[in-house]
Amino acid sequence: MPVRLVPLLVLTLVSLPSLAAQEKSKDSGAEPAASSEESFPHGSYRGKVTIGDEEISYRARLTHVTLARSEGGKEATVCFTEYLRTGVPDRSRRPVTFCFNGGPGSASLWLHLGGLSPRRIALEPDELHPMGWKLVPNEFSILDQTDLVFIDPVSTGYSRPEKLDEKGEFHGYQHDVESVAEFIRLWTAQHGRWSSPQYILGESYGGIRGAAVANHLRSAHNYAVEGLIFVSPVIDFQTIRFAESNDLPYILFLPSYAAVAWHHDRVNKEKYPTLPKLLQEAEKFALGPYASALLQGDRLPDKQRQQLLTRLSELTGLSPTYLDQSDLRVPMSRFGKELLRDEGKIIGRFDGRFSSPGWDGSGSTAEFDPSSSFIGGYFTEAIQQYYYDEFKVRSTKRYAASGDVQPWSYAQFEGRFANAADLLRETMTRQPTLRVLFCLGYTDLATPYMGSLHTISHLDLPAELRSHIQTAFYDAGHMMYLRNTEQEKLKRDLTAFYAAGGAAAGE
Repeated sequence: MPVRLVPLLVLTLVSLPSLAAQEKSKDSGAEPAASSEESFPHGSYRGKVTIGDEEISYRARLTHVTLARSEGGKEATVCFTEYLRTGVPDRSRRPVTFCFNGGPGSASLWLHLGGLSPRRIALEPDELHPMGWKLVPNEFSILDQTDLVFIDPVSTGYSRPEKLDEKGEFHGYQHDVESVAEFIRLWTAQHGRWSSPQYILGESYGGIRGAAVANHLRSAHNYAVEGLIFVSPVIDFQTIRFAESNDLPYILFLPSYAAVAWHHDRVNKEKYPTLPKLLQEAEKFALGPYASALLQGDRLPDKQRQQLLTRLSELTGLSPTYLDQSDLRVPMSRFGKELLRDEGKIIGRFDGRFSSPGWDGSGSTAEFDPSSSFIGGYFTEAIQQYYYDEFKVRSTKRYAASGDVQPWSYAQFEGRFANAADLLRETMTRQPTLRVLFCLGYTDLATPYMGSLHTISHLDLPAELRSHIQTAFYDAGHMMYLRNTEQEKLKRDLTAFYAAGGAAAGE
């Protein structure tokens, strides 16, 4: 049976400048005063960006709302950044997309400056070997297709609970779903955008959040979103948790291991000259002989085991001896340490194309995630410099790129893996016009692409609704937009998805 999200928070809007006030300010040329050190950061600017052959004018605003119990209980301030295209004759049919990253506990800076907004971070000399960064106009922005709202959930970015000792009120699956859904409802009401096609775009944990938020909006507010976009999502935690007696992740991670091994030249490229050819074989092996072998456990005949070890080694770049010692099961943390052990290097979790020297030569697991540590500081610096330079923010409030949200409550999933697939199925069935796009990176070792394919194939949707789910694949990792060629492809895929909705982009 579907998990029901019973509203625990009745949230009200305490402060948010009206759309009329924004338009008056825009017409007069005035800008709101920049935030002081004592206040929550806020500010705005007007800019232009060229996307394709078109110059897009827009208004950007960093501001916040206060969420509170109607009876005056727990409260929190949620900060967000919005981009509204200006000069639009009819905004009533212009799409708006609400974006958030995952964690739980991550601010939205990755999607914000990584790939979607009118500005993006350029890592120099490239994403795999970053030595610095600069902010540049983003020719791959989707602002030509949709207005954008980047949400920082409570305890991320500049968003905060009113009282630190009460922050747990917002730190859990259900509370998070309710507060994000309420934010979306409030923003829509304040801006008068009920007739605009609404989209939700979530990355990583934003997958399980996005699926649940869409369901909660429908069930609690009779609010129908136009589409869901999942970037490197996890919706069913059984697909990523290397837990005892759970063989599923080993099967689903295998093709991603093969993709990473291919990028590091640990796979025979004479036999597999292209990545698609390798992945075709890896997927077939993972879902067939490998899955069968893991299910057999100690009943697996020795001859079959030896054949399996040889094939597994060929696809992953790991030695048959190591695979045998691991009982055919290698969790990601160990794969990250073992693949390049002979070079004294570890590989990235969010993107296995990244590598770095480790410091524990005899260790069994990777010491850290190069794909996260190499770029995390640059993104955090860039978002704050952007707010300072363009939004004129002068606050010294700490920006929490990864918020303090632990412990995170999964109370309703006690005794089982967290999973919002049933909510996604329910929403798609009750709202048969809903369309869904999964954007998946081949070298993502945090939420492997096969995990999403497994979730999709087990939704048990009516046959006529299965075509409403689309998938797009990228030769990169969790944040595929870090690689310029894949960011360009992501832009094309998103543009096609919005166009298929039949909604005007505001021309």
